[in-house]
Amino acid sequence: VDNYEARMCINQACLEMGQTWMESGVSEDAVSGHIQVMIPGETACFACVPPLIVASGIDEKTLKRDGVCAASLPTTMGMVAGM
Repeated sequence: VDNYEARMCINQACLEMGQTWMESGVSEDAVSGHIQVMIPGETACFACVPPLIVASGIDEKTLKRDGVCAASLPTTMGMVAGM
């Protein structure tokens, strides 16, 4: 999924089902990424530890998209997914 609202829906479903969830994301400029493992009852959930952009209160839909490198984004995504 590629947005906060969808991740929140998955978070809620995983909490209700007691399902471990491994969530990851890559920045728009393909320079960085993150991986979170959330285990209900053992670790903080996605709502408790949101990505920094969400925690800072910035609307992800308004982020500047200039400078996105279409060639490196799939590479960064593959590296994050492989971890």
